[in-house]
Amino acid sequence: MQALIQATIKFPAGKIFDGQYGPSCNVLATLPDGSEVKVWGKPDDLQGYRRGDSIALLQDAKGKYKPVAIAQQPQPANHPAPQSTAAPKPGPDKAAIADFIQTQAKLYSYCYRTAIETMPPDAPLEAIQSCASSVYISTGRKFNL
Repeated sequence: MQALIQATIKFPAGKIFDGQYGPSCNVLATLPDGSEVKVWGKPDDLQGYRRGDSIALLQDAKGKYKPVAIAQQPQPANHPAPQSTAAPKPGPDKAAIADFIQTQAKLYSYCYRTAIETMPPDAPLEAIQSCASSVYISTGRKFNL
């Protein structure tokens, strides 16, 4: 049984590989359930997608996903395309941005102090900075900060 699924591009197409059936490339897509799948296809089919784009995928009987081009419905000639009446998107909340930056700076400062305490006393400054940055990034990913 085949299923049509809308997914979101996490990593767009990169290197093109020469394979048995000609050139191919892949994208990493996030499915609606949160799982990630690598989708292989022809460069012409995948290279137009960017991070965050929506992609239609067809799951075959073997469980593999293939990209599907979905054509837009053409508008009749005597009916103009509907105009968007959505309000303009408000700008970012500067207070929220400042609060986020301050929180992140405190988190990095804590990671840096912990790295200094944990690393050997003769550790070079670059090693301490690398350790602190790695812990900071890992913490952000683990707790979705």
